[in-house]
Amino acid sequence: MTNEATEIRDLIPHESPMILLDRIHDISAGSVRCSTCLLNHPYIKSGETIDSAWSLEIASQACAAIIGKYYAERGYREGRLIKVSQWDLRQATLPEDGEIFISADLVADSEVGAFIFNAQLSSGKMLLVEGQLTILAK
Repeated sequence: MTNEATEIRDLIPHESPMILLDRIHDISAGSVRCSTCLLNHPYIKSGETIDSAWSLEIASQACAAIIGKYYAERGYREGRLIKVSQWDLRQATLPEDGEIFISADLVADSEVGAFIFNAQLSSGKMLLVEGQLTILAK
């Protein structure tokens, strides 16, 4: 396992092979920029179309990285996606080859562990999906 994979595994409540992020490029308490190439993952078979529904899990993992890195002192180690708002799927499928870039920005958080993020996925100059996720951490 690479150092990047180990870092991601330490931040989000998943183990391989369910970790869909390949690299975290930049992370702060309020935002994260990361990427993935879905062809690298065992759930994705070469030549198959990749439904855009996977975008929810990919974006949720990016959001979880912020919670894992900057809010772990509150005792949070896992979370649940509890609300999706205005999730605009611009493409029916995600590209299997080529890098997908994920960005997530923290909009609000509460002492009870509710975190609201604006997130988007893009490939090259093409916006794939954008919307808002609410994660309840515990």
